[in-house]
Amino acid sequence: MTLKNYQCNRQDRNASGGGVLTYIRKELHPEPYYELQLDFNKRGLEVTIDLIKTAKQLSGLIIIIGVYRPPNAKQEWFNLFSQLISVLLLHGNLILLGDLNCNMLQENAYNTKKLLNIVEHGQLKIAQASPTRITSDSASCLDLIAINRNFSFLTYRV
Repeated sequence: MTLKNYQCNRQDRNASGGGVLTYIRKELHPEPYYELQLDFNKRGLEVTIDLIKTAKQLSGLIIIIGVYRPPNAKQEWFNLFSQLISVLLLHGNLILLGDLNCNMLQENAYNTKKLLNIVEHGQLKIAQASPTRITSDSASCLDLIAINRNFSFLTYRV
């Protein structure tokens, strides 16, 4: 599957279908960070990592992280994801997007607290938590976009 004027970075699962796919506009000249992406994929993260170089006065290097956390992921997943964020913070400003399977509408839930701690550690902010999965009897926010806290939101859609 291709989208005109977008570059694709994908990290397929080894079995059972699925994986992570990120599209970034070609005019931003994204460069996949395959070495680190493959390293963390082998360690258990479904993640894509892309670098976007900007003028230094704007923000330097922007790192786009696409991630999927399966609902049955072990607690070690959060430690591994935190390690990735720590490594990437050394290189630039982060933008995180994906399906984290933590209900952001329940800030006191155990997994959501762990994710929010990682978001804070990554110097990120979430504009708003609004439902991304709505059924006849429930609503949850399992998908999110978080950007560097020094960036401004023009629009925010999940």
